[in-house]
Amino acid sequence: MKIEQIESLLIGNGYVVRITTDTGLTGIGQTACWGYPTAVQSIVDVFKDYLIGQNPLRIEHHWQHLYRMAPFRGTAIMGAVSAVDIALWDIKGKHFEVPVWELLGGNVRDKIRLHLLSGGRTPEDNFKAAQAAVAEGFTAIKFDPITTDCHDKGQARMIQTAVELTAAAREAGGPDLDLIIELHRKLTPMVSLALAEALKPFDPDRQHLSPSPHRAKIHRALWQRRALRVYMGVPRVVGTGRPPVFAAGCGLGRRHLALQKNRRHRRSLPLRGSDPQLPRTADYRRRPAPRRLNSQLYYPRVHQRRRSPAQRGLSVRV
Repeated sequence: MKIEQIESLLIGNGYVVRITTDTGLTGIGQTACWGYPTAVQSIVDVFKDYLIGQNPLRIEHHWQHLYRMAPFRGTAIMGAVSAVDIALWDIKGKHFEVPVWELLGGNVRDKIRLHLLSGGRTPEDNFKAAQAAVAEGFTAIKFDPITTDCHDKGQARMIQTAVELTAAAREAGGPDLDLIIELHRKLTPMVSLALAEALKPFDPDRQHLSPSPHRAKIHRALWQRRALRVYMGVPRVVGTGRPPVFAAGCGLGRRHLALQKNRRHRRSLPLRGSDPQLPRTADYRRRPAPRRLNSQLYYPRVHQRRRSPAQRGLSVRV
C-alpha cells in the first residue's frame, strides 16, 4: 500500500488534509493552526514530494522525517505535521479495521465532557448563551469577558464590564455550569491578577491567562499567588492542561500523554464542542488539546458528551 494523493481542504478558517492510498483508503487530518491555515497548506504542499509513494503505515518514520527535514520549527510546521500524522492514523485504523483509539492502547472512557463557546459581547448575550448551553445539556461554557474595545477603557471600567459578563453567565447557568474564562493575552500580568480577584465571587472553573504562553515564569508566579486557577499546557508550571494532539499529531500526543500518566492530581478541562475530529484520536485516553474548526461536519452528541466512536479509523468524512 502506498500514498497516491494528498488533498488540501480549507473549511472556513480551518485546514484539513485528505490522504488517499492506491488501495482506495482515505485518511482525514486536522490542524490546530486555524489562525494561518494557508500557511499550513503551503507546508503540506512541500511535504507531498516526500509522502507520495510512501507506505502510509510507517507513521513514526514519516513524523520524524517531516519534523527534521528542515531547520526551522513553529506552529505552522507542527500544524502541518499534525494534520498529516492524524490522516495516517486514520488510514491505519481503516487498514486494520479498528478505531484509532484501539491502536493507541484502548479507551479508558466511553464519553467525554464538552464545553460550549460563547461569543456574547453583552451581559444579555452571555445570559442567553449560558441558558442555551444548559438547555442543550452542556455543563461548561467558555467566553472572553474582555470586550474588543477594552483598550479604549480605563482599567476599572474594563474589569466592571468583565464582571457583568461573568455574572450574567453565572446567574443563567447556576452552580452546575462551569465558567471557563479566555483572555486571549489582552492583559498584563498585574491586570490579570486584578481581574482574577474581581471574578472570584463567581468561581470560574479555569482561566486562560493573558501573558504569552512562552513566559512560563510569569504563569507560575501567577499560579502560586493562588489568585486564580490557571489553564495552560505546561505541567511544571500549572496544575491543569491538555496535550497538543492537533498541534503535534496522534503519535507525539500519545508520548506526551504517557509522560503525564502518573500526574493524576492534574485536572483536564471539558473539551471544545466544535471540533469534528476531537473524539476520534486519543481523547478517550487522556484528553487532547483540540482547536476550533468552523465546519459543517456532523458528530453525534449524547447529553453534550461525545461517545467513543466504534467505526474503523477516525470515523470522520469530508
